[in-house]
Amino acid sequence: MAQKSPEKPLLSHVCRETPEHSESLSHHASPRESPSDRGGSVESSIESLSDFDRVILLEQTDSLRELHTILRDQNTPNSDFIFSADRLIRLVVEEGLNHLPYYPRSIITPDNAKFDGIKFARGNCAIALSRSGEAMEFAVRQCCRSIRIGKILINEDNKIIYSRLTPDIRQRRVLLLYPLLHTGTAYIQAIRELISNKKVKEENIYLLSMFSTFYAIRELISNKKVKEENIYLLSMFSTFYGIRRVHKEFPMVTVITSEINDDVPYYFTMRYFGTD
Repeated sequence: MAQKSPEKPLLSHVCRETPEHSESLSHHASPRESPSDRGGSVESSIESLSDFDRVILLEQTDSLRELHTILRDQNTPNSDFIFSADRLIRLVVEEGLNHLPYYPRSIITPDNAKFDGIKFARGNCAIALSRSGEAMEFAVRQCCRSIRIGKILINEDNKIIYSRLTPDIRQRRVLLLYPLLHTGTAYIQAIRELISNKKVKEENIYLLSMFSTFYAIRELISNKKVKEENIYLLSMFSTFYGIRRVHKEFPMVTVITSEINDDVPYYFTMRYFGTD
């Protein structure tokens, strides 16, 4: 049985509702583009996604849509917000793990039948960019109980003031955890820390993000800090306008998202930690 390939087809091209177009990203759009040009309805967006072989949209189930609704509702109690956020983070992390290597394994079932399956390959670790990235640690630990999780702390001046990495990190594949990929500055500083003195190979860095914007990817690829084909952008919420621009400039970047909508909730981290 061959090792599981990181290349995956689209999980789903099914959506149920049409999102409202907010003005949150209007300042990024070209003056010649109308809102429909930037995003369009979910149905038209999904149809257009067939042109992108590296965009994976999670199946738009009622359960997933309910999570999106709860996280956006200003009246959601903090306890319910955290519970729902953890569920959605878990879905994002699970899909991210699908792109890490597995190897064949044969086992014997309790009724003495042989079963040819697979096993998650060792040699992975996670690095949380404190403190926002710590919101994703729980889901990672639920999926991989023995995985090593390090820390990188970046101050307001975008300087690394604390770093705790596993000693053998150079031989590991790295899941970089941070819920909000906006300007990309924090990611860039963390990646520089990881690859400095050849601590980590560039091709072993995976980016796990819940919310994202297009401009961060440009910064990540600039100066060849990260190879384009080795970037896996995991997002809870994405815009089709951003996806289209990412694919146009970086066709080898894989985007995995739970929703395509112009309304990206930038308030997530504050609400999750109760600092709003």
